[in-house]
Amino acid sequence: MVAPVANDDTEYPWYHSSVGRDDDFLLMDEIVACAIKKVGIDTSQIYATGFSAGGIFTVDAAFTRANYLAATAILSGGVGSDFTNNEPSNKSAHIVFWGGYSDNMGYDFTTGSKAFADKVKENNGFVVMCNHGQGHSIPENIFTNALDFLLAHRFNSLPSPYANGLPNGFLEYCKIY
Repeated sequence: MVAPVANDDTEYPWYHSSVGRDDDFLLMDEIVACAIKKVGIDTSQIYATGFSAGGIFTVDAAFTRANYLAATAILSGGVGSDFTNNEPSNKSAHIVFWGGYSDNMGYDFTTGSKAFADKVKENNGFVVMCNHGQGHSIPENIFTNALDFLLAHRFNSLPSPYANGLPNGFLEYCKIY
């Protein structure tokens, strides 16, 4: 797992995807390339996750880095820019969490999450939608299901192992979209 930390004291040291800069996508590419070369990671199991602004970034990465991302776990994210899938043959898988209509921080995460799911479905990808109803937060009980979902999906491996239903014990507010 790699989680970069910015050496910057500003409130938002990372570029938001919507500002039209690709610095953070290029950093992501460098991290993946380094992990492949120096660690020998399994390139069929590269995932991304993010919350809030990080969730919006992860949604954008799901489209612009579809050439290597197997799946994502989006937490209060959504469509930030009008990206198209740069690897249309990758029918990727995504689990999307948001906190209901009160999940709004000047950006409506309900609308953004649904817009993302619609774009994935247009590309014949797979989406599980999870409205936890707890506003702009990350409920502690999501981590096991989110990790299990990611690890069950390899690059370009659809149909999803979850296509016929979510596993027993999966969060009851999650539904296949």
